[in-house]
Amino acid sequence: HKKEKKLVVQSKQLIEGRYNFTLWEMRVYLKMVEMINKGDEDFKPYRIYFKDLIKDYGGKSKDEYKLIHISAKRLLRKLVKLNYKDEKGNNRCVETHLLSAVDYPDDWREKDENSYLELSFAPQLKDYLLDLKGNFLLYDRRNILLLQSKFSVRIYQLLKSQERKEKDSIVVEYSVKELREMLLVDDEGNPTNEYSKYYMFKKRVLFQAQKELQKYTDIAFSFDEIKE
Repeated sequence: HKKEKKLVVQSKQLIEGRYNFTLWEMRVYLKMVEMINKGDEDFKPYRIYFKDLIKDYGGKSKDEYKLIHISAKRLLRKLVKLNYKDEKGNNRCVETHLLSAVDYPDDWREKDENSYLELSFAPQLKDYLLDLKGNFLLYDRRNILLLQSKFSVRIYQLLKSQERKEKDSIVVEYSVKELREMLLVDDEGNPTNEYSKYYMFKKRVLFQAQKELQKYTDIAFSFDEIKE
């Protein structure tokens, strides 16, 4: 079926934050972001129907109701760490939960056609998701619907946020340490040892994202290694 155009808007600070979602956690979170209306001055509970998520992502697995249910509950525990500079130019970090509440069916196994989640963002995220001016990323959600790696989604967002309308291509430089601190953290935003060997990081994160972005999205990338 034809996917409907939906725009996702987030601040660049939130794009570059330290957090790690599973693929279904990312999908539920982005569905919430997509439901924010331009001009909203405050968050509201966002109602997400299981059937809509499964329709969006072409789900076939019998376990997807369970995965969505688990993902919503796990998002409630998720911490996000965001770096910023205060008015004096000092480096600071705000640490906040992503959600303030999750309302879900008591028995998800029923697979009722009208089963839904109702989720609320933590109020500390208002500056990063509401009434954004200037430093934000906007993209068509259809570009990420077919991505199968959680890292592909994050790298798409990172690179898309650097896009310039007047240029066909740009050069962006990230250290492996920077990418690891953004992508490879635990539920509390602390670094993990996942893919600690660089060749595994390159294979599972960079090459996978490169392949999926080329195939499914409106941007593509190549990379050169600057060795020290």
